[in-house]
Amino acid sequence: MSPFEAFKWWERRRIFYNLIIGFAAVVSFVIYLIAIFSSDALAPGEDAIEPMLLLAAPVAFPVALNVCYTAGWLVDVPLRCIVPSLSPRFTSALFALGFSFSLLVVCFPAIYWSGYCVIRLLHITPT
Repeated sequence: MSPFEAFKWWERRRIFYNLIIGFAAVVSFVIYLIAIFSSDALAPGEDAIEPMLLLAAPVAFPVALNVCYTAGWLVDVPLRCIVPSLSPRFTSALFALGFSFSLLVVCFPAIYWSGYCVIRLLHITPT
């Protein structure tokens, strides 16, 4: 795979990546809100998310998402220039690693607060 082919490979998957991570972000955000409001962790009048951040999110999130995605081919393409014999599987593995990391970052608040709610429901306390 040439560096230009690697670049094209990445760009063909950009929309798929954005759609899946964006969908996961929306679902995760809903789960986060349900979990944090049902956890009784917020004091009366306290916000679950900063209102200004919520206003900036529709612009900042897609920009950050695509900057991170671009980092994938910014690693892949120069490596292919340096090591032309690099396996095409490297690109797939790099994509899978970045995709998994993005999902983890996007879903972390929902995972954290859902876990918190489960621990409270099970009455688990530290010893």
